[in-house]
Amino acid sequence: MLNQRFWQPALIWLLLSMKVGEIMEKDVIAIKKGTLYQRVAEILIKNRISGAPVIDDNGKIVGVVSEKDLFKAVYPDYKDFYETPEAYLDFEKLEEEAKKSKIKKLKILCQKD
Repeated sequence: MLNQRFWQPALIWLLLSMKVGEIMEKDVIAIKKGTLYQRVAEILIKNRISGAPVIDDNGKIVGVVSEKDLFKAVYPDYKDFYETPEAYLDFEKLEEEAKKSKIKKLKILCQKD
């Protein structure tokens, strides 16, 4: 079994010597603006990714959507979750909120300020 003292410096050296172009994903999965939240979640789960660029009808990148964005769509004030987590144990209420959110469209998350 390899000792952490051996592989950790090697990993750090490797990361410091690489360029992003060498490790980036070239077959990017993009999501169209206007896609329903439920479909976005399905795409992220199916492809085992945590986020994706959002494109308009012309293929231009207009934003990025992540798992965190979807979480905030279901729980707009996520600070409440951390301050009063017991309020989120009502699973029937959570299910109703999730049902409402899945019909929302992605454009709401990708607006530029």
